[in-house]
Amino acid sequence: MKKFTLISALMLFAVVAFAQRNVNMPKAKALPVQAKMAQQVKALDRKATTTMRKAPRKADELVTAPNAGEQWYIADGGLYKGTQSGWTDVTSEANIYVCIDGSDIYIQGLAYWFPESWIKGTISGSTATFPCGQKVGEDDYGPEYMVGQPAGAQTAEEPGVDIVFDYDAVAGTLSLNASVEAILESASPNAINQTYCYWYGLVLSKNAPEVGPIELEGELVTPPAGLEGEVWTAKGVEVQLVADDSGNMTPEFGETMYTISMKVIFDGNDVYIQGFGPFQGVTEAWVKGTREGNKVSFPSGQYLGYVLMGTTPYHMYFNAFGTEGIGNIVFTLNEEENVMDNTEANWVITSAAPNSAANYYDIFLYTTITKGDPTGINAISKDKNAGTFYNLQGVKVNPTQKGIYIQNGRKMVIK
Repeated sequence: MKKFTLISALMLFAVVAFAQRNVNMPKAKALPVQAKMAQQVKALDRKATTTMRKAPRKADELVTAPNAGEQWYIADGGLYKGTQSGWTDVTSEANIYVCIDGSDIYIQGLAYWFPESWIKGTISGSTATFPCGQKVGEDDYGPEYMVGQPAGAQTAEEPGVDIVFDYDAVAGTLSLNASVEAILESASPNAINQTYCYWYGLVLSKNAPEVGPIELEGELVTPPAGLEGEVWTAKGVEVQLVADDSGNMTPEFGETMYTISMKVIFDGNDVYIQGFGPFQGVTEAWVKGTREGNKVSFPSGQYLGYVLMGTTPYHMYFNAFGTEGIGNIVFTLNEEENVMDNTEANWVITSAAPNSAANYYDIFLYTTITKGDPTGINAISKDKNAGTFYNLQGVKVNPTQKGIYIQNGRKMVIK
């Protein structure tokens, strides 16, 4: 389900998942707990939402910008997507483009479910105003619009307002005006109580963030000198951890199989694997395990490196999460067939903290790791959808335009 009722006092889901993109942005902030409106997050059934619409809908036209614009960067604030467990920070998935044509201004990327859509506004002095209720797309859930939530709103029944930014042409910034509490991606063109996603405290900058020196917060695993490793292929499905009201986390399994190329080194009873963190720029990181008989065990808490988001490095660690929490990931090695099976059914997590499932970035359920290149027939024979692209609504597409797509279970950004 993707539709939720949004009001200002939202407590964000404690487990935050980040996805890969071309430009790393700063981590977003949560809505303040002291906001005036009472918390009221309610999921609506998507099928019911679709079938309830009996009257024909007006055919609203989508905004078209005069050119592709320039990429702008998220200097502050963040984007949150509704889930059954609350609101999840998805700022890292957003790519923003701005086109200024005289007094007209266009922004692309504010709509999470329709990232290629534009909204149009007008610049007057130091103010950029985007009329409330601009349509950004339509799918099986119905049409969606960009709506401003007025600051100080007392109930979720209040109407939406225009989206207003403070515009500094010299500094090259757009800052959400204090009169607007949030930017909503809504099922209604003028209401604030039918929200799929929202932006809070958004500040956009034309200038890329400056990055200072990075200090590592851990010691990277280094295999013995002179051992380069052999290519193996991991096959599995992506997993998401979902927290209940008590904070207990249970896995939700994806449907798309993926393959990941790895390198494996056997050095006596020591086993090294490179490739457990492939989606966040740490593909060169190694983890070290120990072999006892036909069992190979990899301890949690091994440092993988860092990911830059704006000027902030987020350090990542290899953790294994199972039915009893954080532990080791254990493979059974079949030397004759050159296969390692994950018999303990644990999930590999790249997390922002050692020995923790909180603030995870990626989760993988590795079913097998097989010796050989992923382009070989044994590695791809079960992946019927290999190479196929889907949009964020799960519809198969031919990615001829820039945007965010899914391929083999991975998010791909095409510019």
